[in-house]
Amino acid sequence: MLADQVLEADQVAGEADQALGQGLAAVAYSNAEDAASRMEMVNLTAGILERYLTGGLDDAVDYLQATMAVETELSAVVDLLQAESPRTVSDQLALFDAYSEIGIAEGLRLVGNSIVNDLIQNAGNYTEEELVTKLATAAGYYTLASDFVQLARDAVDVGMGFGSAPAVEPEKAMRIAETMRRAAEANMALFESTIIEPWAQQYGLSMDAAKGVWQNAEMYYLLAEATRLGINTLGQQVGSGPESAGLVFGHSQSAYTLSAMLIAKHYSLGAQVDQDLNIVGYQNEKALAEMLDFADRRARELINLAGDDASISALFYYENARMLRQGDAEDQMTALSYYWQAALLAQVGAYMAGK
Repeated sequence: MLADQVLEADQVAGEADQALGQGLAAVAYSNAEDAASRMEMVNLTAGILERYLTGGLDDAVDYLQATMAVETELSAVVDLLQAESPRTVSDQLALFDAYSEIGIAEGLRLVGNSIVNDLIQNAGNYTEEELVTKLATAAGYYTLASDFVQLARDAVDVGMGFGSAPAVEPEKAMRIAETMRRAAEANMALFESTIIEPWAQQYGLSMDAAKGVWQNAEMYYLLAEATRLGINTLGQQVGSGPESAGLVFGHSQSAYTLSAMLIAKHYSLGAQVDQDLNIVGYQNEKALAEMLDFADRRARELINLAGDDASISALFYYENARMLRQGDAEDQMTALSYYWQAALLAQVGAYMAGK
């Protein structure tokens, strides 16, 4: 299994080199980060297995917690974001996008912690295979969290210093964020009532149990839950006044896009799933191509509207979307989410810049 993952990481690294040779810097960066993350996961899993086989569960958990210093990294980046003073609208959007990434990172860290705590407290209830699986799952969440922390850092390092329209007051940004937050909550309520609830009834599960199953099987739903957990925790560190506008906007950006993706995938496109939530087909495959075409046009129009005040993050998402839409169905779904991220940031940027 690990050997296959190494081969996959090597393939993605090759795609990064190819994209760089074609002048697609954003795609090259995204693929290189993906390849590095895959290899980090392989190395971490191998180390955990070695410690478990030689020293037992406690040794494996100690190794996992010592290796993944994501909490320290995350706290340092939050301090960095709070210290930033955006000069332009483009700077603000870079900061908001960084908060979007850091919120997801914090949520994933909390999910990983909950798995580790459960292992420590209830190890006797699991078979050896289940223990190893849970350790690997926790390692996966910590690795993803670390990746999102790095994305947050890069969003600021690469994205700030552009544009000319002056930054808007935090209160204005907060009003936009609250509008998106309410839309995201409405989307999520629709998704859970029309998709998860009927599925839970079909298989005789409570809603809480069904939500847990969906979080384990559906990445968009997991990330949506992670961003909810993340903002609840980070809000205690950042505060709740106008100074929290970046955090609230970042959370709203993530929550809105993820909830919209869930509706598109399981409602508009009619994803058909089995009891294990494996996708076995789409009822409306033609609609995906049409949605991608429209999303491409819309994102491009809004980026052009924003002009010099278009954020680097919007351009990053757009370039990656154009490449990913050429892949398989999962790649195309990711492309759709990237198009929407690009359009959202560009539209907000144009509005904040008064265009």
